Amino acid sequence: MKKNDELDEMQLDSWIAEEFPILSVGSVPKKFRHLIGLASEWGLTDDLLRFRLLQKSLDKDLENLENSVRPHYGELHEWLANAESEITDEYIAYSYLRLAADEAKMILMGRLTQDK
Repeated sequence: MKKNDELDEMQLDSWIAEEFPILSVGSVPKKFRHLIGLASEWGLTDDLLRFRLLQKSLDKDLENLENSVRPHYGELHEWLANAESEITDEYIAYSYLRLAADEAKMILMGRLTQDK
């Protein structure tokens, strides 16, 4: 059974590597450009892959993700909920970045509960 688990992890790593978006800074509003690295890393459209990657991450990385995105949540919503916004790869990645920040917070809360 261990070999199947290892194979699943290898397959997962391969799928995650193929999933990372390549983003153009010019397609992102200036006030969010500093988050483009996080959007490239965490803005995965595949929910299962993103969640597995988050689960494998260290607390400090999850905290960085959540703390970096949270202050911009309202402004990100304005951009992403605007009917006139063009749906680009960047738009999609930032949408999933926001979701990843929420998921990171949930994972961290779960880990705190487990540690008690």
